[in-house]
Amino acid sequence: MDTSWFKSLFGKDIKASLKDIATHRVTADTFVLSGGRFIASAVGFLIGMLVARALKPADFGIFSVAMAVFEVAVVFTEIGIGISLVRFVPMFSIKDKSRADYYLKVGFWLLVGSAVIVTSIGLFLSPVIAERLYQKPQLSYPVALGFLAVFGGILWSYFLYSLHARERFKPYAVFRVIIGLVKLALIGLLIYFAALTINNVLMLYILLPVVGFVVGIIYIRTPLIKARGDFKDTFSSLINFSKWMFLIDFFLMLSNRIDLLILGRYVKDEVLGHYSMAYYMISMFTILTSSLVNVLLPHVSKFNSMAQIKAYVRKIPKITFLCAVALLPIIFIMGPIINLLVGPEYNPSIVFFQIMFFGFLVTFIIDPIYLVAYSVNKPRVLSFLCIVRLILSAGINIVLIPRYGAMGAAIASVSTNFLVAAVGVTLIYKYIYKMEEFSV
Repeated sequence: MDTSWFKSLFGKDIKASLKDIATHRVTADTFVLSGGRFIASAVGFLIGMLVARALKPADFGIFSVAMAVFEVAVVFTEIGIGISLVRFVPMFSIKDKSRADYYLKVGFWLLVGSAVIVTSIGLFLSPVIAERLYQKPQLSYPVALGFLAVFGGILWSYFLYSLHARERFKPYAVFRVIIGLVKLALIGLLIYFAALTINNVLMLYILLPVVGFVVGIIYIRTPLIKARGDFKDTFSSLINFSKWMFLIDFFLMLSNRIDLLILGRYVKDEVLGHYSMAYYMISMFTILTSSLVNVLLPHVSKFNSMAQIKAYVRKIPKITFLCAVALLPIIFIMGPIINLLVGPEYNPSIVFFQIMFFGFLVTFIIDPIYLVAYSVNKPRVLSFLCIVRLILSAGINIVLIPRYGAMGAAIASVSTNFLVAAVGVTLIYKYIYKMEEFSV
């Protein structure tokens, strides 16, 4: 493995070390991935605004419910398989390419099978969800379309994960941007021809990912049929690892939204809006963290000795801390930026953002350390950490929000990140860093 990015930090020549880090492939890939995600997110935001303006509020509400059903169903359909491919494919890509290809093949068919099951159950339950859960029969067809969109969504996710596993970050970023721009153009055409309805938009979400998947698979030539290998061993490895990834995704999904859910019960809509804006702005910066982690995961997955892991754990926090210091000025410049983007009525969001930004910096510094849990096949450590995060976040928010409102939620966000970081580092040190050796 190329570890020069880590070795270059704090060498004898600081200037040369910083130059090596700035020009290294890991740094470049992180910026490429972050840039692609930022652009894709911006395009997605614009699409949401156009759909909201074109549909009546009631129709947009129905559309939002259908999309929420889609997003939750995708989490249950993926069952952690995608990130499992990112764990195993890089590990075998150098020493046994055919085995890496077979992981991609088995992972694909597992996802297709899962999508068929979830979609079928969803279509059957759509009337029940609409009439019993929401007591709105008119939701039945849009919810059914939301479940149909799961199949295309899973195909598209698989394509992106296969690029990620192969460390092809430029195509990953480019394809995400292209699919967003095509969707934006088609939404524009629907509006131009006065044909933008709930069903037409949902049909777009059903068909476009399928087209993107077909084009993408032809482009990268993923072995979906010809690859050969030990099915029992591959299936067992993917399932054993992915169950922990699913738990991580599930608990993270809950812990990341618990503050908004609790806050909505105790504050006025205006205050909730101010906090939501700060939350949205912070979420844009977390793309940096997730991009860095996604870029590093294939590299860390190639570690085959404790010496590599210990060198990584010693050096990566120094690198991320240096980057965090460089990001500190954002705390002071985001006030004018928020004012410019959304107007002075959102000025109360600034103080919430400034408080929560410290929590973001903590996760930016610490999160890359957790990747070593994948190297030694101990994702259960991260699953436990996600449960701890959910418990801490819920508990602190329940205590602070009734007394301090949105300010309590912001403080709870920072406190949770600090406490989770302390627990996480302790777990990594106790259960991984002190290991003498491990088997790949």
